[in-house]
Amino acid sequence: MYESADQAEPVYDAKGIETVRRDSIPAVSKILEKCFVGLFTSRDLSQTKLYVQNQLKKTLEGSAKLQDFIFSKEYRGEKGYKPTAKVPALLIARKRLAKDPWNEPLSGERVPYVIVCGAPGDPLYSLVREPQELLANPQLKLNTHYYINRVILPPLHRALSVLGVNVQSWFEELPKVYKIDGDDPSKSTKSTLSQYFRSAKCLVCESGCQANVCRKCLTAGSQATVVIMNSIVGRQLHLEHSMEQMCRTCAKVSTSGCVPCTSLDCPVQYKRSQLQKQRTLSTALCDKYLSRINNY
Repeated sequence: MYESADQAEPVYDAKGIETVRRDSIPAVSKILEKCFVGLFTSRDLSQTKLYVQNQLKKTLEGSAKLQDFIFSKEYRGEKGYKPTAKVPALLIARKRLAKDPWNEPLSGERVPYVIVCGAPGDPLYSLVREPQELLANPQLKLNTHYYINRVILPPLHRALSVLGVNVQSWFEELPKVYKIDGDDPSKSTKSTLSQYFRSAKCLVCESGCQANVCRKCLTAGSQATVVIMNSIVGRQLHLEHSMEQMCRTCAKVSTSGCVPCTSLDCPVQYKRSQLQKQRTLSTALCDKYLSRINNY
């Protein structure tokens, strides 16, 4: 929008469309706004397609910001719902009340929550978690396919279908980055759908494989493989300590105390949680493949 005759650059101003609505996640608003601005400035649909696919790929890989996937819905109070209602804000309020009778959200307060992966057949309301639960539990993962197919793609389709674009086909063109694990589910303790999947890349050489480390890295240069994996763990631990120091400085706590941070707007907190999960996985894999190498 141009507000004066001598204005060189236009200003994006949205009224009543999904880029300014609060009933979805921030990722939808950001992606839609970027698409609109890109189409108005470059008029190149191929660039918009590339941007959307990059954002969907980041979502699938888990490298997108967690803050952009947090719903925030208004809580209407315990009496504002039917007894059988399965509303996310109400479910979270009941969980809080079960732990602390004084921890009920205020009427009109927006309650943040995320949707995580669950066991096959689980209803959607059972997958609702508070963001703090997702950060504290390394077994929980964002339900990326739900976010893409049910939250992100529908508004994109409504906005871009007037141009004859099939946004669903853009998503289907993306390469599949996960493979089904070959372990026997009946002999494991896996309880969520995401735990049956693993990355289709070797952690050492990043080549395609059906396991976390390819057979070539296991057999040829096995000692180098362990050294590289230990180096990965060391770098992750160093980054984790650096971010922890940032949190201690921000919270003004001593080096021996914990960091009492509950801010949902702090990007460092989410990054620390991701690093902790990655380091735990890398350490376990390093020990696992070291024992396997010794048995070769």
